[in-house]
Amino acid sequence: MSLWPFEQMSGHSGTDSILDEYYVIFHSLKDGAVSTNGGSTNGSLTENEFEFNSAPLGTADLNQSFIDRILLESALLDELNEGSNDRLVDFICTGYFYDDRGQRIGNMDYLVGMVMAYLKDIDRTCYRTAFLLENSFHQTRDFNDGDDEDPMLYVNIISGIFCSKSALIVKSLVQNVSFLSSLLGILQFENIKTENCPILAVFLKINETLLFEQTSSYLDFFKSQLDIVDKFLNHIEVSPLIEFLIKVALTDHVKSPTGIIRFLYDQDLVPKCLNLLDNCKYSPGIQNSSGELLKVLISISTNFKLDTLWIGPNQLTRQLASPQYVDQLIDIVLLQRGHAMGVAVSVVIELIRKNNSDYDEIDLLDTTIVNNPPSQKDPIYLGHLLSRLATRMEDLYALLVELENDDEDNETKMNDLAPNKHHILENQLHESFIPLGFERVKITELISELLHCSNMGLMNSKKAEKIACTRDECREALDHNLLEAMENLEIDDQVLSPNTSNDECDNNDSNDNQTKTQKLQKTFNDNGPYPTLGTFDDDISEDITFEIPYVSEKQNLKLRKNPTTGDLFKIKLHDLGFLPKFLQLFLRYPWNNFWHNIVFDIIQQIFNARMDFSYNSFLVYSLFDFKKSRRFVPENLYDDRQNSPVPDFHIISNFILQGHKNSFEFYEKEKTNLGYMGQLVLIAEEVTKYSRMYKTDLIAPDIYEFLQDEVWMSYSNDILNETRTMCSIILGGGQFKCEDNEDDNQELSEGNRDMSQATLTFDAMNENEICHEENVKLEDKVAELIDELGQLTELDIHDKIKDVIVDHCSESIN
Repeated sequence: MSLWPFEQMSGHSGTDSILDEYYVIFHSLKDGAVSTNGGSTNGSLTENEFEFNSAPLGTADLNQSFIDRILLESALLDELNEGSNDRLVDFICTGYFYDDRGQRIGNMDYLVGMVMAYLKDIDRTCYRTAFLLENSFHQTRDFNDGDDEDPMLYVNIISGIFCSKSALIVKSLVQNVSFLSSLLGILQFENIKTENCPILAVFLKINETLLFEQTSSYLDFFKSQLDIVDKFLNHIEVSPLIEFLIKVALTDHVKSPTGIIRFLYDQDLVPKCLNLLDNCKYSPGIQNSSGELLKVLISISTNFKLDTLWIGPNQLTRQLASPQYVDQLIDIVLLQRGHAMGVAVSVVIELIRKNNSDYDEIDLLDTTIVNNPPSQKDPIYLGHLLSRLATRMEDLYALLVELENDDEDNETKMNDLAPNKHHILENQLHESFIPLGFERVKITELISELLHCSNMGLMNSKKAEKIACTRDECREALDHNLLEAMENLEIDDQVLSPNTSNDECDNNDSNDNQTKTQKLQKTFNDNGPYPTLGTFDDDISEDITFEIPYVSEKQNLKLRKNPTTGDLFKIKLHDLGFLPKFLQLFLRYPWNNFWHNIVFDIIQQIFNARMDFSYNSFLVYSLFDFKKSRRFVPENLYDDRQNSPVPDFHIISNFILQGHKNSFEFYEKEKTNLGYMGQLVLIAEEVTKYSRMYKTDLIAPDIYEFLQDEVWMSYSNDILNETRTMCSIILGGGQFKCEDNEDDNQELSEGNRDMSQATLTFDAMNENEICHEENVKLEDKVAELIDELGQLTELDIHDKIKDVIVDHCSESIN
């Protein structure tokens, strides 16, 4: 604190005092009053003192003590952020001092060097204890050099300066390529491994400020670092670093592109992330982080805008959905398995969910290449992904069979007294069981999402498939032409004569561009809006005709002859027998509710999809009579070992009724239902809804006959209906209370408070009476329904299941 009492009252801060001293010496040296051997004052020197100071000033007087003292001022950051001290900003950005060797050092360079030296020392010591740096910083400070200091004190101060609201400071930093390179060198530090690392906080604080305040200049530097993606991926488990990389990618907006997505594409970001999905080389943590990075890229690159964090479709997600990298994902699922499989499946699922073509703003079938030229911002077409996965369905089914064989081996161990039972667990009821397994769940989850994909409109159109392939080719050609044009532009700039007029160049370019445009339009218009590709038939008109019943040999052959991508997947799903396999496992694992939800989702999709113009009806038919559905499968599809994946299966008798019977037997022993009963009832509801929505005899007479079964009719009309009603009663009991129009009447009366009673119309009064009467009738109906149900409980449903299902099954056996 100053001894002069009027200094604080004048509003002259400590920072101003230091700057006054600095500029007195600065201007004296600039004016030529320099003594090369002048001694340093090493103390406060005001302008008046300078006038009466007989000793000449030298460069040694303009030393680093000024910048060191500025750093210790408590009001430093406030003054910078408030923008109230332009001299302070000039001092930091353009000021300088002379070191002991007489070399001039800029204040900004000094701060940059200081913060980097501190960060390197923090990394070297892992920030374990307080220590002093062995360097030249703060040699003239006022406090005792022997005292320990926290290195983060000065790091925080300097980083606060760099991240202040001063545009000049931020601009000076972003133009300092040497500093930016040194700052990125932090990514090579050994101890940036955790989110609470102090070095990481400084790195992110400074870089985010430069990114948001000087976006263009910072991205130019970012794109000049050819190994920057590798540096980030080396720390992929450090989520704040990856979040910063995502923030960089988010600058490449649709309306204001920055080219950063193209840069990340050229840096092979997607392939490098996929290469991390290797169980032999990388830990589960690294694989999870790689998968999360890919999923975030997918979520910000959707075909439709979900929130503000959106850049639209781009080269990264298009590359991920391309055949080459879909094949890599499939290989990870089938060959790597284990943890890598789970990550790969989650990436595929996210890719499908965030690129549903049914929500595209531009319908691929209603546009042309001329009206909407292909670009990297086109919606992602999932046909390649679905097609490649459909061709590998046999491998997925073989994996399920392999896992089932492992179950049989474990059951043998469970029945024997073998000591090796590490795959056998015990539940809370002390029942031994073999776990369903992570891999089986992931395969089924993948099938469920692929089924969603196969129901998208574009996946069920051969025309859409051809259009998508045409646009892919055109997009690649346009990109290739663009690269050639850029190369030619560089050559033209080098060989262009100074005497060539600008008008002549403009005319030549204009004529050349016009010629190219005409050629492009001619190419697209030769065969209508789209040229014919060799991989497609000449006639791609959609055949929407069908006969009654729909499920027939003729319709089967027609759909198999030239299937759409969606039908190709459904045909494989049908032929390989996935559906009965899933439903059998549903009953075998009665307590795995996550598995039950996945299977229910699959069945619900099948019963709610279109029953015409696609292979979906054949899937429904296989659920009702799997054995008879085998007649639609080509004879040479399976070898002798896989001729019949499942002997026979009926969704009503072998699944719904059998599931109730199993739960009844368990209820008799434990007084509670099995865990799958909630989803089982929902599946039964889907079957019932399907039977009422369609004339099933027109789809397949066999389905109609199954639905007329006596036990099923009794179950669906009695037990299922009462179960639905019982589950609809308010939890905790009590009567249903209907809200009346009291609030509305109150608002009406308040709005007409100034009106006399005589002005109220008779119609309004009559309307209130009608509403009241309707509410009373509704309450009476609810009361009657509750009286009709009486004290209906789970035990009553249990007894009816015994009468309708269990006893009938016993009679059938006898």
